[in-house]
Parts: sequence; structure tokens; C-alpha cells
Amino acid sequence: MNKDKEKYPYLRIGFSYKIIVEKPLLSGDTITTLQEWRKETIKEDHPTNKNILRDIPKYFGTVVYPDHINYKRSIAGFYNTYEPLDYQPIEGECETILMFLKHIFQEQLDIGLDYISILYKYPLQPLPILCLVSVKRKTGKSTFLELLKLIFGRNMTKSFTQDLQSRFNSDLVGKLIIAAEEILFERLEETEKFKYLSTSRTFKSESKGKDREEIPFFGKFILLSNHEETFIKIEPGEDRFWVIQVKSFGNEDVSLLEQMKNEIPQFLHFLLQRKMHTTNRTRLWFEFKDYETEALKRVINHNKNRVEIELVNIFLTIMENFEEDTICFQPNDLANYLSKSYLRTDLTMIRKLLKEKWKLVPVSNSLSYKRFFLLSDGSFSSNVEKGRYYTITKAWIKENYDDLMN
Repeated sequence: MNKDKEKYPYLRIGFSYKIIVEKPLLSGDTITTLQEWRKETIKEDHPTNKNILRDIPKYFGTVVYPDHINYKRSIAGFYNTYEPLDYQPIEGECETILMFLKHIFQEQLDIGLDYISILYKYPLQPLPILCLVSVKRKTGKSTFLELLKLIFGRNMTKSFTQDLQSRFNSDLVGKLIIAAEEILFERLEETEKFKYLSTSRTFKSESKGKDREEIPFFGKFILLSNHEETFIKIEPGEDRFWVIQVKSFGNEDVSLLEQMKNEIPQFLHFLLQRKMHTTNRTRLWFEFKDYETEALKRVINHNKNRVEIELVNIFLTIMENFEEDTICFQPNDLANYLSKSYLRTDLTMIRKLLKEKWKLVPVSNSLSYKRFFLLSDGSFSSNVEKGRYYTITKAWIKENYDDLMN
């Protein structure tokens, strides 16, 4: 604990006096802040102490320097706003914590232990966005956050969807872990925000009534949701999300968190002593194959563009009905396929899908092809047309949309 704070809750930062306060958040969590405090007010609050201003600790300014092993409050005369941990490593057993983490990370336990080791030993290292999802109850998702909160203390903050959507984000400043429960993001822009911050070294902090300020950023996001496949938009090829579908405990142990709390010093010693399962190989430390999961694939498959999924299903229907392995088409043909669907699109969007998403190229000249078209009763027919057509094969569909063929 900060001895300066035990003596007086005041600091002088440069020429300004501050008071150290615990600001409550809507999530029920608190955040340590330095609030402006007038010199005259300090004197009024301590009328019998004539030397109080002289005794207040003085710093040139503030700095955020995360370090859990060799923590220092004062760094070259600057006040370190990063908080020391409440626990120190002690040799001993931590079987309850390891059992619990085995439940959370399952067959990826070694990767999970590396993840927490990096949080503890290398707090500046960017990490994947960890997402724990499950529709079931009593999975331990929230208990996992509570365990991390006990370990990392005020260097972790908990939020909800609406908090992270707000443009006022000063609560994220200087936090190692930014955890959010009950997550449900419906816009791709929100995914892009997390992707950017997960690998960014700085971000724009904004508070009400204050100008935006660019500051260092080293926060790691942990997202919890009951919506296993729809909690966020993740596109194919995205490698910054580690999605774990957590199983139910079955029988709830109400004393679990208290048991783990008692093992935290031993767990920190375990983290210091254990050999890392992985080495630093990418900007997020791990290689994508280390944390790729079926749960992530399900999120990606669900969020693929509805128009493209509808078209692929139409292709599969035509291939099945006409016993074809290859379909040729022009953009107008696809517009015809979608005309009876509840989906609405235009030729511009269709051409963009073909070129940018599917990376297809039409034949160089106008040639004859077998055209399939949709009739008013919902059935398909065919004839021979001429034009610069594109080609889709069953093998291409299997490679890109294998889940739709099962």
C-alpha cells in the first residue's frame, strides 16, 4: 500500500495539489483518481497542522509505468499512477486456482497460464482479446474476472457494453485489464475499435469537459457474453480474438473464490517459476494457431455477410437440383436469385462482393454459358446466354463455406 496515501491523501503534482480518491463506477467497481484540490481547502481541513503543505509528497508530474515484480511509486521524480499489487509471491501450493483455470481454458490450459504469466511478468506486451462465452449458467466466467481483480487490483476495471460504447473513455487510462460483462456488440465498427486498441501503444483519452489527449495504452480486453455466436462481429481472417466456450460446473462451490484468494501469493510464485509453454513470436506473443478455437469459427460463420450466405445456399440448391459441380453467372443473375428473398441489395454491392470478398475474375471475353434463373414460383430453370461470366465451383464453396455443406 502507498505509505504517502496512509499519511495524507494529498499530492503535489507540479504546481497543482491533488487528492487521491476512489471514484465509484456504474459497474460497482472503483477507480483510483487524482482530483484537483485547492491549497486553501487543505489548510481549512487541517487547521491544527501548520506544516501540512510542507509534508505533502511532491512530484514533477505523473507517469504510468506498469511493473508487478519491481514496483516503484516514484520514477525519476514522477508519480506512478499504476498501482502496486496487494499480494507478493510466496512458495506453496495453488491447486484450487490451477483446477479452476483448467476448467476455464480446458485443453488450452498451457496457453491460458502463459496468458496470465504475461499479464503478470510482461504487462506491456499486447495480447489477444480473450472472450469467454456460454449460454449456460454457473460456468465460472464471472468468477474468472473476480480472480483477476483480486490479483491485479485497481489496475483492472470492469465495464458493460454501454460503457465501452461511450466516447468518454478516461476510465481505461492506465488499466492493465479492461473486462466487460454482458457483451453484445452489433456493429462492425465496435469490433474495429477493439482490434485497433488490442495492438495499439497509444489511444485518445476523452473526459467530459476536457480535450482529447493521446496517452500510452497497454490495456488487455476480456469480454464475457451469454451470446455465444452473436456477441460481436468477427470477419473471416481475423486473428485477434481468442474465443472460449466455457462449460458449466454442474455443482456450484460458493467458497471457490475465497479458496482461490488464499492461494494468490502461491499462484504468483508459481507464475514466476513456471517455464513458458510458448515464446514471443508475433505482435500478440502467440501464434494464431495457439488460440484458434471452434468457438471462434462459429462466431465468424454466423457473422458472414447474410447476402453471401444466401447466395451460397442458392448455388448449392442449383448444384443439387441440376447435378452440377460448376455454376456460371453474371451479376444480374445473382440479383435475380435474390429478388424473391427478404434480403435487398443492388448490383454495386454484388460486384463489390465478387471482386473484394470472393476475389473472383470474369472471363476476358463475352462467351456463351449455361444460365440458371429463378422463376416466379421459386423454382429454377436454365438456358444459354452470352456474356462475361464468373464461375463458382463446389470445391470453392467447400473451401470457403464448408459449414454450409454439412
